[in-house]
Amino acid sequence: MINNQNSIDLSTNWLLNSGWGKSAEKLITRLSGSHLLKTAVLGTMTAIAGALALRDLAKMQFSAALPLTGLLALATCKYINVNWKPLRNEARLHQNLLNNHRGTFPWWNEIIPNKLVVGGIPLANFGHDTQLKELGVTHVLSVVEPEEFDPKLFTVPLVHNKDDDTWLQISTPDLHPVPEHLLAEGVAWLEKQISQGHMVYVHCKSGKGRSIAIAIAFLAAHGQKYSQPIRQIVESDKDMKNEDKINAIFKYVKVLRPLASMSRDFAHQINDYINHKK
Repeated sequence: MINNQNSIDLSTNWLLNSGWGKSAEKLITRLSGSHLLKTAVLGTMTAIAGALALRDLAKMQFSAALPLTGLLALATCKYINVNWKPLRNEARLHQNLLNNHRGTFPWWNEIIPNKLVVGGIPLANFGHDTQLKELGVTHVLSVVEPEEFDPKLFTVPLVHNKDDDTWLQISTPDLHPVPEHLLAEGVAWLEKQISQGHMVYVHCKSGKGRSIAIAIAFLAAHGQKYSQPIRQIVESDKDMKNEDKINAIFKYVKVLRPLASMSRDFAHQINDYINHKK
């Protein structure tokens, strides 16, 4: 006698372990992790309920659509308020993808040939891991918060093994200066890897701020050993103040990566690190 439950279990297991099943599982994971999609769904539901409420009001009728619209609107606002940070991060990452497709956003740029590359968070579903290996990158320094590795609607950031000694994560929030002790940690790790002949990829989400801060701090502290242009900047004026040296190095980096930015707070933090390093 055939056990229907066993048949269902076997069919379910086969489906889940098949290529279709695994692809569907990945898609569900990405959709469920997308704050933009959830906000869009809430907004759409609110708009539909609002349209129904307006229709009923035009007929001088009262229906459940009106209070439902209010509840959905409140839920949408609350969701956006609570998840503003991941929403902003996801939107910016998708904007980076669009600009990369348009040719106005290079995902990374080489700062020191065969030694240092700076850019945005590598995406597994766009083959960035393979491209970086072909470039010669052997080590990765991630200047991002843990949640920035979460899969999004169109992007799957490359996740590294925490026990992998070719990778280091420095957790620091976007749009904030990298704390001095984290600058020191990142620069020390960079110096160790590059001095051993490794090529390192330093990234934040967009390769504009946090990763640039780490790179400039490294160049100011050790760059003259690995880069002739940096050596010329440092040796051009022995009495040059650290803040002037940092600005000069930033201008050089910005030529190589036009997307680079450095606010006054970022520059002050790097300057403090260099002064205390002495």
